[in-house]
Amino acid sequence: MTVGRPVVLSGGDLYRLTCQACHRAEGTGFPPEIKSVLGLAQGSSLEIVREHLQKEGTVAPGPTARAQANRARDDLYQRIQKGGQRMPPFGHLQKPDIDAIYAYLTHLAGTPDAPPELRRTASWDRLGEL
Repeated sequence: MTVGRPVVLSGGDLYRLTCQACHRAEGTGFPPEIKSVLGLAQGSSLEIVREHLQKEGTVAPGPTARAQANRARDDLYQRIQKGGQRMPPFGHLQKPDIDAIYAYLTHLAGTPDAPPELRRTASWDRLGEL
C-alpha cells in the first residue's frame, strides 16, 4: 500500500531537514562546537580557489585550482555521508540528495560558479527517512 503521493524536495528543503538544526539556516553553525559549512562550500568553488591561488602568486593555478576544488567537494560529500568528529553520518542520503544539498550550500555560500538548484522527487515513505 502506498501512502501519499511523491514529494518534490529542493536542496534547500533537504538542508532544512538534515543540516539546519546544527548548522543554522544561514550555514554558520555554532562555533566552536559546530563549524560553518560556508567555508567548505566556498573551498569547492573553482573560481574562488583560482582567485585565491592568483593572490598567492601561484604561476599556473589552472590544474592546481581544479584539484583543490575537487578535493574540497569530495571532502564535503564524504562528511555529509559518513559524518566526522561530532557530526553524525547521513548514510541514508543518496548521491542525488547530496548533489541537491551541495548545490544549495554553494548558493548559500555565495560562490560565483554555483550549480543550478536541484530538486529531488521522494516517495512519501522516504520522506520519513529524511
